[in-house]
Amino acid sequence: MTPHRFLRHPTVLTFLRRQSPDSPHPTLANLHVSLANRDHLWSYITQVQKLKFPFGTGWQGL
Repeated sequence: MTPHRFLRHPTVLTFLRRQSPDSPHPTLANLHVSLANRDHLWSYITQVQKLKFPFGTGWQGL
């Protein structure tokens, strides 16, 4: 998962539309300005990946 794929994921887009119904094109920055930084998003993605897949997703993860 990359920040770009995360931002374009249908589940994220649906969540953003529900949170900001008045905005025609809601973004994560509408929720909090720090979420506009892709490096910040990358750190969240990495944190969740390490939590959910501590041994990675390759053979060691099996």
